[in-house]
Amino acid sequence: MKIDLVIDGQRCAPSDNQYEPLIGPVTPDQLAEVAVATHEDVQRAVSAAQAAFDRDRITAKQRSDIMLRTAQLLLDHADELADLIVMEVGKTLRESRGEVKTASDAFFSMAGEALRIRGVTLDGDATTATKDFNISVIREAAGPVCAMTAYNAPLNQVCYKVGMAFAAGCPVVIKPSPFTPMVSSRAIDLLVEAGMPSGWINFVTGGAEVGQALFENPHFARYAFTGSRTVGDILVRSVGLRRSLLELGSNAPNIVHKGADLGLAARALTSAGFAIAGQVCMRPQRILVHEDAYDGFVVELLKCVEAVKVGDPRDPETDMGPVRTEASAARIVDWVKQAEHSGARILAGGTHEGCYVAPTVVAGVRTDDLVSCEEIFGPVLVLSTYRHLDDAIAEANASKYGLQSAIFTTDLHIAREATRRLRSGGVVINNASRMRTALVPFGGAKDSGLGREGGLWGVEEFTEVKVVYDYFGP
Repeated sequence: MKIDLVIDGQRCAPSDNQYEPLIGPVTPDQLAEVAVATHEDVQRAVSAAQAAFDRDRITAKQRSDIMLRTAQLLLDHADELADLIVMEVGKTLRESRGEVKTASDAFFSMAGEALRIRGVTLDGDATTATKDFNISVIREAAGPVCAMTAYNAPLNQVCYKVGMAFAAGCPVVIKPSPFTPMVSSRAIDLLVEAGMPSGWINFVTGGAEVGQALFENPHFARYAFTGSRTVGDILVRSVGLRRSLLELGSNAPNIVHKGADLGLAARALTSAGFAIAGQVCMRPQRILVHEDAYDGFVVELLKCVEAVKVGDPRDPETDMGPVRTEASAARIVDWVKQAEHSGARILAGGTHEGCYVAPTVVAGVRTDDLVSCEEIFGPVLVLSTYRHLDDAIAEANASKYGLQSAIFTTDLHIAREATRRLRSGGVVINNASRMRTALVPFGGAKDSGLGREGGLWGVEEFTEVKVVYDYFGP
């Protein structure tokens, strides 16, 4: 398979004809040859997006119809897309099929939001200066968008970012993770098949140099990026005052309070904690357990963890596949061993074989250990105890991240108190922190990012507010 660029509606080779091999985590076989875009290719893609924005008037109804057709095409090609995700990410077949469904849902949702972009009309007689005016506050498309995705949900992230931008009326240049260009490329094909006009979707591939060329291009009105805090910093320094939508990860705290349903908590935290081999930004990482519930919870949790079937993600019976690279697997286990050397106890796992990391549970971790204070992005749950809710909330909030959090409790007042005080973009009650839908805003506080994806809130990130003063005479 050869993956080419898409510029101004046409597949094309990179200008210097350079390609790189793509190797996945499941087999040692080469999956594809992937184009490496040059600065010239990036400029052509951005110029095509700018020309489309300047030239075309695509109505909200037309944008909505294209996204509805794309949503259906994703479902029509679900098996093909799921297989691509399995091979280049290492997600299980079940997880990959689920991603195709949520990606389709994103376009269905954004198709509706394209028809609901809000404006406001005000009566000017509220002030003396405007008493003879009608005042309208409207939202307009901001302009070309640069979208950059991570490898853990390659189809979903393409559909969210393109869906929001296109719903707002913005053309897109998209760069996928170098680890996952295949399913992203196929999604672009389906968008074109659905009727996306030339120039409105452009696709460039490559590594950090391509990313930097996109950051430095002055013609983007918005950036939408999912990835590491380090690259997010580079982006912000590069793009200056232009607005960016950033999702930069987390180490989500999940509180298990006394009196909670411990079986429910253990099942939910196991399912979410080891989803995609732990490569999920909002997955539970730090599990804070009330000291009265700790012993019972650990028993329930270890039973659930022991039942997780790790293996070939192509097997429908597999619960957890590999992490994306062997280097990631080694880094994850190294962090766990560092915590052990600092006095932590490994209750389960703590090993890897190739790209496969055993489901791991660590207890007694210091707050400055990497497995606690950083995002491990792997199948590791970190346990600690607390005596009072204040202590749990203080520990949860001590992180530099604040994407998503959760609490398990049967006490409504405790749930409300935690919801009010936890500093995160979302709070989940009686389920794990891995929770998201295209209908609502998703994003974080503190170092977890800027802006919100999803729903009308996400679409509005790609618009500019304009005020129109309409004089109708004294």
